[in-house]
Amino acid sequence: MRKKLIILFLSFFYMMTIFTHSALAGTTLDRIYRRGTVLCGTNTGIEAYAEQSYETKKWSGFDVDVCKAVASAVLGDAEKIKLVEATTTNRLAKLKRGDFDILLGVTPWTIAIDAGKDFSSVEPMLFSGQGFMAHSIKQMDSMEDFKELKVCVQKGTTVHSNLTEYNRREKLDLKIISLPNFERTKEFFFLKRCHLLAEDICILNSKQFSNIPDVMDVVILPEIFAFTPLGPTVRGDDDELFTILKWLRLALIKAEQKGITKSNIDTFLTSENPEIQLLLGVKKGFGSPLKLDKKWAYRAIKSVGNYGEIYNRNFGENTTFKFKRGLNRLVKDGGAMYAPPFY
Repeated sequence: MRKKLIILFLSFFYMMTIFTHSALAGTTLDRIYRRGTVLCGTNTGIEAYAEQSYETKKWSGFDVDVCKAVASAVLGDAEKIKLVEATTTNRLAKLKRGDFDILLGVTPWTIAIDAGKDFSSVEPMLFSGQGFMAHSIKQMDSMEDFKELKVCVQKGTTVHSNLTEYNRREKLDLKIISLPNFERTKEFFFLKRCHLLAEDICILNSKQFSNIPDVMDVVILPEIFAFTPLGPTVRGDDDELFTILKWLRLALIKAEQKGITKSNIDTFLTSENPEIQLLLGVKKGFGSPLKLDKKWAYRAIKSVGNYGEIYNRNFGENTTFKFKRGLNRLVKDGGAMYAPPFY
């Protein structure tokens, strides 16, 4: 009986190995074409990145727009996407396993991820910030007032490592309490076991904290202790998809540089500017080297708009966040977003 169980287990293990290998057979781009859908991993619990409407079941958010841009460029249809939940603890394992094609905003651009063979990070789509939520105490409204007090943070994250460095650099002597996950971190803060909670500013301003009891008086402090570059991440051997994402990002930025928007893009099809002609595929363009047709960038911009439109739709003045663009502005406006010539 025991021998039969061992044989059964080994057979099952062998079949799972074959299944996993076949599921990842070929390039990711090939699988996207065969499947007819782009799978994007993201934090589906943060509305700035990805949120599903209860009434319409439609998705919206910064990562959703990026995923739609990819689907438009590759498949010709912005709606051919599927959002897959990815958290801080499981995101890289899921990407490596093939649960999705592209990992979006939940992963910062760091050397720890980028320097290995398993993953490749595209340049940042978004510069986010990390800050503090605090229990409001009279005459305490900056980090200088919170010296030597307790701060809760999720361990194993870039927030944790950046907080540690900030604490050392500013000589604040904060007592850092490291918790295993976000829910536990939030719970400790609500129970007032720490005076501060350190997290991404998008999360601090999101619905994750909309259910704070009325009796609890909290504030978001003005300090930003670190900026976090967030961008798409793919598997390390995914050269085709990496290159597409790299130039898709630049195409969205270039469109803003040229004043091309979702609503006026068709008026640029008659432009005599050779760079615009190449960008929009009026002439031959650069689709073939990317395994795309010449209109890939036109479709992406037509579906979600230029980079500025994507940012403003999800973080701008007409959203609950009302974030200033800061580093997410174009270089000519004092930011970090720039696209080289499309020649």
